[in-house]
Amino acid sequence: VFKEWKNVYEKNKHVTINHVDVDSLIAQAVGTLDSIAAALQRTSAQSGHFVNLRKGEDVADMVLDTLDFLDLLKRPFITPAYIQKLSRVCGMEINPKKTTLAQLVDCNIGSLRDEISEIEFEATTQFDYRMQYEDLLSSWLSKKLPLARAGSRMIGRDAYVLANPDDLRDEIIASELTLIHLRQATTDHSLQNGVAGLLEQMHVFGAVLGQWEDCENAWKLVHVAMTAGTVNASSGIDRKQQAQNLSGGDLVDDDQEATENLYLEAVAIYKRTMKIWRALCQKIDNSTNMLH
Repeated sequence: VFKEWKNVYEKNKHVTINHVDVDSLIAQAVGTLDSIAAALQRTSAQSGHFVNLRKGEDVADMVLDTLDFLDLLKRPFITPAYIQKLSRVCGMEINPKKTTLAQLVDCNIGSLRDEISEIEFEATTQFDYRMQYEDLLSSWLSKKLPLARAGSRMIGRDAYVLANPDDLRDEIIASELTLIHLRQATTDHSLQNGVAGLLEQMHVFGAVLGQWEDCENAWKLVHVAMTAGTVNASSGIDRKQQAQNLSGGDLVDDDQEATENLYLEAVAIYKRTMKIWRALCQKIDNSTNMLH
């Protein structure tokens, strides 16, 4: 069995590591080790064959450690920066297009297991931070501002109001807390820059959302006054009542002309404002990204 494994290794030892069939060789190495372990149980510890089996086991173990290391190098979280760190640990430059399997085996990867594990932990942690950031970025870039339509009897068209603004604010706060944690935890400068940029966008969006709510609340107040009883005979509320709603009730009973003028002016301002507001809301509603 060991001779078969030795032949396989001889065929692959000068292959550059980017062309090594890692999975296949790992399976064969594990199979060889299992066979050697079974043979050792049947062999006397004093025999020469036992010594040869032990030597074969050591070689197979060494190659398997190297193959596991190659499997690590192919992981998405092992960036060029981490390959450089691993190169320093191994005492040689690791270049997938130039480094051969035999060269790595000679490094005795098994003896470097602790140092390699530390680098792997750092790489996976930083990779997880980047995935959190990219998931958060993707989520926000695909969000639309949650608008709901609210009927306006005065102009006969739909207006828009924020749907569940409190939920949106909670989401903003949760995202900001995540970004602050990532900014403090990551050692990746490019990720720090990305996090800082998104955090700034979240701050700006939160401020704009507050301004939006202020405008919406102001519109609601005017909307109530303007539609508290439109000029319908069945409403029992006339233009004077609406003018008083808008003026704060300061009009006197004999100020008919002023009442009429105020009402007409208020209606004109309301319609112009609603036209601008509706156009803005429609533009936002058609946008696929609330951050831009």
